[in-house]
Amino acid sequence: MHLFIMKRIFIPATLLVVPFAVAIAADDTPSAPAKPKRDPAELFKAIDRDGDGFLSFEEYKASTIGQIDPSRVESVFKKKDANGDGKLTLSEFMFVPPREPAKPAGADVKKEKKKTDAPKQ
Repeated sequence: MHLFIMKRIFIPATLLVVPFAVAIAADDTPSAPAKPKRDPAELFKAIDRDGDGFLSFEEYKASTIGQIDPSRVESVFKKKDANGDGKLTLSEFMFVPPREPAKPAGADVKKEKKKTDAPKQ
């Protein structure tokens, strides 16, 4: 009879404890390490190949390969270049210009067509 009572207590206790143990073990699984954020000043120095303290367009363009659409690199550079001197300081480099909304395909063609279809007087 003593064995019967132990089974009656042990089985429900096990059913209560095991799910919590599994949940706790799942929380302790190591996740992939977070990618460390680079200090913008260090990144700036790494991109500044000639060490003059500024980023030329060529230096900036080389640093954006695979990160910015190549057709947008020049316009992004110009937006960052606040004083228009053709080179970026650290503070200009850190500026993130707002993204332009994407133009629908053929939007420029429609405008051109309307201009050419206008009646001449």
